Order: sequence, then C-alpha cells, then structure tokens
Amino acid sequence: MIEAAPINFSLPQRSFGNAGLSAGHTSPAGLAVPLAGAGPRPLLPVGGVVSLLGCNADRVLDLINSGELLWAFDLSLLHGKGSALDLRVPLQCVESFNEAAACAIDLAGIVRSIIPQSPTDTTAVSEAALGLNCSPTHLYALISRGEISSTGIARRGRGGSARVYTSSLLVFLRRRRYPFADEDQPR
Repeated sequence: MIEAAPINFSLPQRSFGNAGLSAGHTSPAGLAVPLAGAGPRPLLPVGGVVSLLGCNADRVLDLINSGELLWAFDLSLLHGKGSALDLRVPLQCVESFNEAAACAIDLAGIVRSIIPQSPTDTTAVSEAALGLNCSPTHLYALISRGEISSTGIARRGRGGSARVYTSSLLVFLRRRRYPFADEDQPR
C-alpha cells in the first residue's frame, strides 16, 4: 500500500498592521485554511477594505474622499453622474493607512502590481481581470464600450483570452481615478 504524505494547508501569515488580520483563516479545529486565490489581489473592492479596516463602507468612502486613502478607481460600466460606483482601492494604500504611514505608490507602480511583467506591452484579459479584481466578463464589457483597447477578440480554448494593451489600462485607470477632479467629473 502506498502511503500519501500529509497535506499542509497553511499559508505564511501576512500582517496587516494594527488590524491584526492575516492572509489565512483558522478554522474552529485550529487548521489554517488558505483564502481563495493564489495571493492577495492588488486592488480591493470597498467590501475588502471594510473587512481589513474594520469599519463600514461610508467610512471607507469618507477616507477616499478626504485623500487618506490616496488611490481609488471606479470600474463601473456606466461611468457618469448618477451611476453607481464600483470602486477598487490598492492594497498598498490600505496597508499604509493601517500603519499610519503615507502611501508611497504612484500610478505606474499600481499598474505594475496589477499586470505581471511581460516582454510584450499586452496582457491577457484573464490576467488583467485578476489584477483589477473584477470578472473577465466585466473587462470585456469595458472593452466593448471602448474604455480599454484590446488586440482582438477572444478565441475558444486554451490561451483564448483576448489581450489588452498595458498603456490602455494605464489611461483607463488615470481617467477613472476617484474622487474625480472637477475638470475630470463625468457629465
């Protein structure tokens, strides 16, 4: 009989400053259970920020509007006055706020954290969607609305994801930074 090696489900613990949070969850039985996904997402939805900071969504919006959370981006499909926001906040900004430090990341650094380094100036929609913390379907909808440029259409099967231009993602994030400056306010 072949004996299988025990499986270790624990992840290295990642501290989030004063919040006392970690990247793993401990079950009632004391076993460390990994969170979904291979690692932390570079952009967090408001609900993720709420969980990390232990406050409500209104407080998170106040922190964004006051500039205490320096970077936030609106990924909503219907971008404009009166439309619902679909905000994402970089994890680095949340960690900096939690440690009472200034957020030292710039837009280029945020894009580098979203898009893995590639020898080309494009990345697969599936990879960009992971980085933006949205579904590939949502990203394809942004492409079809002309918000982000792609190299073509998706194909079926392995490697069939369309590719988006990294420069297009940079322009999109620059346009969608929240809160909007008065001259950038959608009409």
